[in-house]
Amino acid sequence: MCYSAMVKSDFKELERQFSAHLDELAFEGLFAMREKDLDLKIPLGMEYSFASNKKIQKSIKSFNSAFESKCRQQIDDIDAELKEIEQKLKIKVTKTWEAKFASKNRQREKLLQKIEKATDEFEGNKFRIYPMYFAPVIVSENGKRIIRPMRYRVLPKSGVEIPAKYNLFNARRNTLNEAKTWKELFGKQHALFPFDRFYEWVQGKNGKPHELYFSPDGFEGMWASSLYSETQTPNGLLRSFAMVTDDPPPEVKAAGHDRCPIFLEHSLIEAWLNPKGKSLKELDQLLGHKEKTYFSNSLAA
Repeated sequence: MCYSAMVKSDFKELERQFSAHLDELAFEGLFAMREKDLDLKIPLGMEYSFASNKKIQKSIKSFNSAFESKCRQQIDDIDAELKEIEQKLKIKVTKTWEAKFASKNRQREKLLQKIEKATDEFEGNKFRIYPMYFAPVIVSENGKRIIRPMRYRVLPKSGVEIPAKYNLFNARRNTLNEAKTWKELFGKQHALFPFDRFYEWVQGKNGKPHELYFSPDGFEGMWASSLYSETQTPNGLLRSFAMVTDDPPPEVKAAGHDRCPIFLEHSLIEAWLNPKGKSLKELDQLLGHKEKTYFSNSLAA
């Protein structure tokens, strides 16, 4: 499982590196969709990438205002509950009411943090994504490569979310022909996800988990073979994707991680993005050709 990645921050560089065209209308559509669905997660860095797009900046301003209002209303509701609990504690102190009082204060603090994070996130995390976050992803249409925003967790075409306990952001290579979700996409809707590094929690020698990030030596970044879906929702078209993962190379396994994104050979990107006319066996064999590199790891900050 690769639960987080640092996405590319320079869209112009992405266009150059992959000979792709940025679909700015698709990004405008995503930001407009977020005005209707305040739960859509877009990394703050992506907002900065469109500083000169007036339409997107207007959508961002509208979202920030609505998001803060929603959080402030929830804080007001919590404050009212806290007053009631305080009155009960004045009458009689019990562990139950003390626990509820502490819990409500934690909820209040989290909401305040959400408001602050919406406009001011730690520099190193501005371009980091997690499941349910949107990221720039490359597809091929009519012989042209296009960069579009997609959510990092596949949403089935039915529009009904699969429970969070199921991993729909990583597609295991050995299940592409078996799992229902992947069977509908493998051999049909292929994509490429460019990013700088990926993160995972691993078990340390002391028995405690710690977070590592992995990056390929000799490369400024990497890319992962991916599958994507397009789903009509009440708020518009939502595109989503999953990275294809495989057994890890020795150095990743030694670090305690049991999966690794498939870092496809650069010369085979075009073949992966255009699966039509290829058998599933041929596509699976193609996934076996990975860039030769060594994945160094470091403790995440």
